Amino acid sequence: MANKRDFPWRKADIQRDPYAVWISEVMLQQTQAPRVVAFFETFMVRFPTVHSLAGARWEEVLECVRGLGYYRRFRNLIRAAQVVVHEFDGVFPCEYADLRKLPGVGEYTAGAILAFAYGKDIIAMDTNVRQVLKKFFQMDGEILLSDNDLKIIAKKSCPRGKSREFYQGMMDYAAVELRGKGKTERKHKGLSRENRLDTILRIKVAVGLIIREKEILIQKVSGGKYPSACYEFPGGKIEPGETQRACLKRELMEELGIEAAVRPPMMHTEYSYGEKYLSFSWHRCSILLGEPYGKEGQEVKWVALKDLDQYDFLPADDEIVRALVPTRPTAA
Repeated sequence: MANKRDFPWRKADIQRDPYAVWISEVMLQQTQAPRVVAFFETFMVRFPTVHSLAGARWEEVLECVRGLGYYRRFRNLIRAAQVVVHEFDGVFPCEYADLRKLPGVGEYTAGAILAFAYGKDIIAMDTNVRQVLKKFFQMDGEILLSDNDLKIIAKKSCPRGKSREFYQGMMDYAAVELRGKGKTERKHKGLSRENRLDTILRIKVAVGLIIREKEILIQKVSGGKYPSACYEFPGGKIEPGETQRACLKRELMEELGIEAAVRPPMMHTEYSYGEKYLSFSWHRCSILLGEPYGKEGQEVKWVALKDLDQYDFLPADDEIVRALVPTRPTAA
């Protein structure tokens, strides 16, 4: 219990509410738990029940989650809430097959709802659980354990009637011991912001906002750890001795095959991914030569500026997306 992490969705009354568990699990997808806390608390005040969420407009939900990124998951929240209200009479499903019918609810989320909210003896396999099981059961030199092997181990290891405690404990162990977050938090405690940043990996990134008339160029994120439908703006890490604009000119040629005019930064933002602290400079660009295409195999597309918030971007891009999207009139 010494390393148990304290989160609002783990309070006794909340963690037995399937609706609240569902909201927390969706928010925690691709997002660090400490970052989710304030968003979860705000969301639950604004939409305390599945009925309130089912009747919400997308703009109302977006207002509560803007900053978390990957917004498709929150559009699915509304759709799934409507299914619960209309097809399950407003009672949150307690069977795996029924939960999987809800938009956006995958294997893990369904298992987590059943394990945490209903206390059922069911497998809830996520990245954290996989890491812990591999640490204790994967022997050096042996054939790598398959996902099915890990599920069998998890099922046999989980004490009957203790699935909630078992899986939450595994997640805490992964966060505190395997990734050293607890040690990092203790090490950073009491340090000034600048000194704290000196203890983690600082990365400077230059990003291009290639705009023509009322359109902007975006590209699909490559790499398995991000959702397949996630987008970003082109750019990259500034190398030692390289200026922001020189970096961006190089990156645009390497990524998109274009020569571009790069203006001074219109905006600076900061974002942290665990032990990585990213400092972004955002530059308006115009194409001087060439037609952009994905030289590294990534999908690129021109989209209307007014529709930018309809796409899922990395959380680090959220601030610039807000700055770029024209203000929409408030619905009456």
